[in-house]
Amino acid sequence: GIPALKNIISDTAWQLPHMQTPWVGSWLRVRELLEQNENNWIGYSDFCQICQSEGLDEKQIDILDEYLHDLGVIIHFRDIKVQDMVILKPEWATKAFYKILDTDAVKEREGILLNSELGQIWDTSIYPHDIHSKLLELMNKFELVYELPDKRSHLVAELLPSTQPEFKWDTKDNLRFYYRYEFLPAGVMTRFIVRIHQDLEKKSDGIQLCWREGAVLCREGTRAFVRVRPLEKLIEISVDGSNKKELLTIIRYHFDEINKSIKKVKIVEEIPCNCSISCPHRFDYKQLLNAEKRSKVTVDCPDSWNEVSLSLLLDGYEKKGYRIITENNTEKKSDTKESVEKDKLQPSTYILHISDIHLATKSEAQIYSTQLEADLINNLKVKKLKYLVVSGDIANRSEDGEYKAAVNFIEGLIERFDIDKSRIIIVPGNHDLNRDFSEEAYQFVPESKIPEDLPEGKCIQGPAGILFRDEDLYRQRFANFNLHFYEKVFGTQYPLDYAEQGILHKFPDDRILFLALNSCWEIDHHKPHKKRSSIHMTALSNALSEILDGEYNDWLKIAIWHHPINGPDAMKNVDFLEQLANNGFQICMHGHIHEAKRELFNYGQRGMTIVGAGTFGAPKNQQVLSIPLQYNLLALNSKKDNIIVNTRKKEKPDGAWSADSRWGDFNNPRPRYEIKLKSWI
Repeated sequence: GIPALKNIISDTAWQLPHMQTPWVGSWLRVRELLEQNENNWIGYSDFCQICQSEGLDEKQIDILDEYLHDLGVIIHFRDIKVQDMVILKPEWATKAFYKILDTDAVKEREGILLNSELGQIWDTSIYPHDIHSKLLELMNKFELVYELPDKRSHLVAELLPSTQPEFKWDTKDNLRFYYRYEFLPAGVMTRFIVRIHQDLEKKSDGIQLCWREGAVLCREGTRAFVRVRPLEKLIEISVDGSNKKELLTIIRYHFDEINKSIKKVKIVEEIPCNCSISCPHRFDYKQLLNAEKRSKVTVDCPDSWNEVSLSLLLDGYEKKGYRIITENNTEKKSDTKESVEKDKLQPSTYILHISDIHLATKSEAQIYSTQLEADLINNLKVKKLKYLVVSGDIANRSEDGEYKAAVNFIEGLIERFDIDKSRIIIVPGNHDLNRDFSEEAYQFVPESKIPEDLPEGKCIQGPAGILFRDEDLYRQRFANFNLHFYEKVFGTQYPLDYAEQGILHKFPDDRILFLALNSCWEIDHHKPHKKRSSIHMTALSNALSEILDGEYNDWLKIAIWHHPINGPDAMKNVDFLEQLANNGFQICMHGHIHEAKRELFNYGQRGMTIVGAGTFGAPKNQQVLSIPLQYNLLALNSKKDNIIVNTRKKEKPDGAWSADSRWGDFNNPRPRYEIKLKSWI
């Protein structure tokens, strides 16, 4: 049986990632140089020098770096805390990890590792003091430990107590979700605890509520009880509170990332049947989604044989029509030398996507322009931009001087990258409506003269009367955006009539169509009105009616607006997405939330990728905590069948742009992701 076993192992190994990737001579020589190096680790700059000595450029170095890491030849994570450490001897690192796991004092403290004892645990001649923090960060990347709030110790999740502590849990009205494993690998639960430790509930003594096979989470008033049921090879998730769906989405994301790293093990997602309170049956969640795609309305419970409504089952988890799936690990690693050389011969069509610029002065515009141009030319090797998309918030207060700075910025890009002005697509953001004009549009009406039938949403209630808006003046909120920016860039006016704010940009040579929409048309200075982002249905209808004659069926269609479709700042009604999907749109682009995002909207057999750009230049006090300044560069390949979205970041306002690795494997993210396009030529 040994020869047969060898054949099985050989066949299985051949199917592993990268095993069938052709390696060129320069890659093999780099690998040999690294394996001959006597150091346990080297800096990333030294690694790049070795690659460059064999003729590799920046893109090839990035590809080879990932391959060598995935194959276990090196260990290199792109996280900023450890990105400068390229480990050449992986066994050197794993021995350090096992030293921690085998330390009796840490076991006795049920996983508490004191930073002060690392010098006694590790031989400092092999693991010097100055790299201890990096080794701990690597252990975190491998989901073994996390730093405790005191900043002086870490928790080793594998050494947590095995018994469940006492705590109160209300089982009524729980939202439940299950992962059933064909074989439940060790460490799934402890890896989850490391990943989500910031949301662990604390007991009265401040100790986090987790053990080796379970945890209790608390986030924004909603709790979750997550535990392993080992005999059933099951992970059970119960959520209770006002934001059940949101917390479950976060939990599922982390388990999905862990499960992607588990190969050759069948994992089934399950939800409980709701035909009765006591029904023990659980449905395969993905099978229910497939049934919905096939227009099924009900399914039979195999225990009671009652018909169960699909919508009632699924809507408890995600609303019908808006089953949004955040993609984080769908990239195909196919950048071999052949594809790299092909890219050189057949250059991409580049679409620069920036948002939330928030420019204030011309000098600021000059600085930002130089920084961006340097990144595009020196790092991304871009010589020409075919399209420029600006998804709102060009200014900060919609003032004349801010738009003059923005015009200078845009004109600089036009000149440097030979952009045709007709290929610039711009939509306004909420910072592009002028507060003063908004306030002037509301006229005071005393209580005695208030009309009986007040139009909804067109007045502001006060103690002695109302502020009633003048519609003509109200439209002037966007007058500065139009006069000082839009008209300066295009030579034409931005329509102030809401019904005309669905603007089509058609490019027959590339067979690409952009639809620019204003998601701020109902927003003004009044605080409750700041949450009224939406798409004007007449504007959308007018635009879509122009493309119904079949001429554009095989074009790539891209829609642009400012606000997101999910989260606290989401548009109040996103039903319009169904119309876009039904009319063949494949990509939507937005800004506003100051963080790069990627989501997938499914509508029947059609789908759209929602691309968020982050903020290009918001001041520090308006940035999302720990999220840098960002922009996207989309590269449409020569075959027109996919787009690579490159995400860039700037950590400091006066610093340089660099790759923003946030996509793919949670432990080893990449600075780009792929959008596969349906045939449209």
